Amino acid sequence: KLGQIDRALLSLLQALEHAPEDLAILKEIELLYEQNDRYDEVVKVLRREAEVTVEPRDRVPILHKLGTILEDKLQLVEDAVPVFEEAVGLMPNYVPAKQALGRLYEKTGRWSSLADLFEMEIRLEEDPTSRVGRLLKLAEIRETKLSQETEAIVALKELLATNPDYQPGRKSLERLLLKREQWADLIELYDQELSFTEDRDQQIFLLNRIGLYAEEKLNALDVAAHAFERVLE
Repeated sequence: KLGQIDRALLSLLQALEHAPEDLAILKEIELLYEQNDRYDEVVKVLRREAEVTVEPRDRVPILHKLGTILEDKLQLVEDAVPVFEEAVGLMPNYVPAKQALGRLYEKTGRWSSLADLFEMEIRLEEDPTSRVGRLLKLAEIRETKLSQETEAIVALKELLATNPDYQPGRKSLERLLLKREQWADLIELYDQELSFTEDRDQQIFLLNRIGLYAEEKLNALDVAAHAFERVLE
């Protein structure tokens, strides 16, 4: 059997010499190498396939397979990253490559690159629920991995603009604003929540917070007075 495979490979390789850009021949060679677990050779063939494939919709799946083999079969994570990056650059909506790249960025601690990837996904995302989830993850990365609290706040504000009642995002933003003593922004956050909460106890809590911070932190006595008046209504 081994002799048959070697003869088949030899025949295909000879054919390739006369037609070096023939994808059909390259695919047959790739299959034979893969069936025999010769992944170093599979990588070489896939790189050649990618080189001769012009259309992104055809090239990107080849790059994804190449990156997957580099990662899973050869444990060459650092070699896989630029391959997945090229795939995502060619087709930002190609989910398998985006997922693989995000996983490797996280695995290798490339937090800035991971944040940039989330930013790109957020720009492309049309589903509000998915968008909110990505914005929360982006804010977490900005804050905990990159010490970029200002950028984390921007992401959380965008999240709440998409879904004002999303409590994990609201709590995270409240915590950051308290930490950074951004009292005006905090009052705005509480005022926003007042606009949609119907629970009277929560309304009183928010109004008391607004009044307290307006008076003690901003010396905005008119704002404080108005808030406390609304508590008594």
